[in-house]
Parts: sequence; structure tokens; C-alpha cells
Amino acid sequence: MEIRDVRKAREALRMTQAELAKAGGVSQSMIARIERGIVDPSYSNAKRIFSALESAKHRSSFTAREIMTRKVIFIGSGETLARAASLMKKKGISQLPVTEGDKVVGVISEREIASVVGKNVSALSVHGTMSEAPPIVSASTDAAMLSRLLEYLPCVLVAKKGEIVGLVSRADMLKTIS
Repeated sequence: MEIRDVRKAREALRMTQAELAKAGGVSQSMIARIERGIVDPSYSNAKRIFSALESAKHRSSFTAREIMTRKVIFIGSGETLARAASLMKKKGISQLPVTEGDKVVGVISEREIASVVGKNVSALSVHGTMSEAPPIVSASTDAAMLSRLLEYLPCVLVAKKGEIVGLVSRADMLKTIS
């Protein structure tokens, strides 16, 4: 890659100039000037920028299969919120896919449970509080797609031949960064 390719590489990775600057340890204005062809960076700055682009490329190249939690814990829609909260606490998780029979019908997360604090959670059902079922993706779904989905959703389920084989949460995505 050459310095004139920085903009193209950055945009392909869906990075902003500010994100690239932060990752490369340079100013955003330097990235802007490099992309406009106004300045040639020093060797050390160019090396840091290319290194940041390479790191971002590797981060975005993983798939759901590589980061998913394989042991998915489900809860039935007829269970109580108290049971859901207890299960989440015991397992150290922040959401549970909700099932009716073999079908995933929703998801219950810490957010929904927190919204009813002060009410009798032993009397409230998961079904009455759950949110929409999370999307189901294939194991080969890439990081960019997972990231876009997780901007709006607490988790994404992963299926293989119609069977749920994993779950990707925001926490799973964060693990890939560190």
C-alpha cells in the first residue's frame, strides 16, 4: 500500500479520519492533509498509520463462528422475571433468548428487567416483558455486519442448518478489540 491509498483503505474499513488518527497516534488534520495530497508524512507517522489500518483490517476480518458463545442458555416464555434475573446473575450473562417450544420468540435482557424494578418480578412473566427475537445469522457472518446489528440489538443468534449454535453479544465483540 502507498500513502495515496490511505483514504481508500480507511473507507473500505468504514473508519472515520478521527478513528484512524486515534489508532495511528496522529492528528485527524494530518490524516485529512495526507488524503488530500497536501502533505507527505514522516516515515514514522506513515508506519503508524499503515499499522493502524492493518490492525483494523484484522479486527474486521473475523466471523461469528470465531467469537460466538457456543453454550447458549435459553429461557421459556412462561418463566418469571425473577427466574430470568437469577439465571443471568448465576451465569454472568446479560441476556437470554426466549423460547416457546423449539422456536425463539424474543430476548430478555438486563434492560427489560431493570425497567420493571419496584414491581413484583416473581409475578411477571418473561413473555410480557421480553423484546423482539434477535436476528439469526450464519456462522460465516463477518464482523462488520455483526457490529452494525449490535449497534441496535443486545445480541445476535448464530445458526447452522436451522439449529442455534451460538450467540454473539456486545461483550463478545469487545473481546475482539482487546
